[in-house]
Amino acid sequence: MLSRFTAVAALAACVFVAACDDDDNGTGPQDFGSLRVVNAASSAQSIDVYSDGNLLASNIAFLSGTATCFDVEAGTPALEIRTAGTANAIATLNDPVAANTNYTLVLMGSNNATLLTDQFTAPNTGEAAIRFINATGTAIDIYASDPSAGGIGTTPTSANLAVSSTSDYINIPEANTRFTFTAVGSTTPLFEVPNFTLPTSRVATIVLTQDDQGAYQFVAVEPCS
Repeated sequence: MLSRFTAVAALAACVFVAACDDDDNGTGPQDFGSLRVVNAASSAQSIDVYSDGNLLASNIAFLSGTATCFDVEAGTPALEIRTAGTANAIATLNDPVAANTNYTLVLMGSNNATLLTDQFTAPNTGEAAIRFINATGTAIDIYASDPSAGGIGTTPTSANLAVSSTSDYINIPEANTRFTFTAVGSTTPLFEVPNFTLPTSRVATIVLTQDDQGAYQFVAVEPCS
């Protein structure tokens, strides 16, 4: 039996954030990158995000991402994630941000955040480009398969994805919308998304995490556009 998984878990646990243009009207200065924020840390039920001391986004709940992509000045901005409504810093980053480049910022836990470049090749017709992030406490294998198929196969789509690690974007058949997460070397599901709804762009980042009871959950977002 899947861990704490019910027929509605995929809908209840997943907040799919649609692609969007940059904050404002997308015609701003050319020395900005574009940023979406995802909260995958159960220890931080809601977060605020600051860049160089300026509030970018507020009250981002666990298992959700910002619906808007925010302009962040190119260079090395001081990105700070705080407990919502407080000055309590959960994680800070000083990673470089390039102009005219899209990023996803993911909080995975205390002092554990990553800034990812949304760099991918547009999938061919009939394919999807999926990237996985492991925000759980153990390494995992990931299988992408057709829900109409009898099994998940024997070769992981992404093998031995370490804790706090991110896979490359992986091109998969568009029909392969069942995602099964297992312990490394096993085909016994820890958690399964039985029929994932692909976004219009057919490009997504899927973050596997755990809630404060240890149950597996996931959140999926599209890149900024």
